Amino acid sequence: SSSGARLWPDSVNLRREELFDFQDEAASRIAHALVPQIAAAELRCSLRRPPEHLGAYHLLFRASEMIARLDRESCTEAGRLLEHALGIDAGYGNLHGAYAGWLTLRMFQGWSNDWAGDKALMENTAKIALRLDPDNARTLRSLICVSLQSRRCSCCSPAMGVRSLNCRSEQKRSGR
Repeated sequence: SSSGARLWPDSVNLRREELFDFQDEAASRIAHALVPQIAAAELRCSLRRPPEHLGAYHLLFRASEMIARLDRESCTEAGRLLEHALGIDAGYGNLHGAYAGWLTLRMFQGWSNDWAGDKALMENTAKIALRLDPDNARTLRSLICVSLQSRRCSCCSPAMGVRSLNCRSEQKRSGR
């Protein structure tokens, strides 16, 4: 480099036939080093601008950061950002997947005021996300989590492990 900094700390001795494999390895290592830096730069960029001036992509970045805080207030604001982003770009599959994931988190944290309504909205949003992006792992995870919880007991509280006083599964086990 012009500054004298060492850009690649490894030395490599290769035979000619190994050159292409090394190029693939080098490209992969560079990409893995750059992706988190680019994501951090994108987040910093989105945080400097008011939400109403952001596109769907940057709103998704900002909402993801807020969701990661795992507190109710930040999660609620993240939902508003995701809804705003969906209004901007309804054809963005990853955005639908993020919204489905947000709904799932809200349900399982016990922050949903309408479990059945949120479940229906999450399933509908997830179907859209999978139509737009069939391999969206975030969406598939949300569908699996809600499906498993629903099979466990349809009358239980949205919070994991909390049972309703009128839980039909519990009544059957106790003979009531």
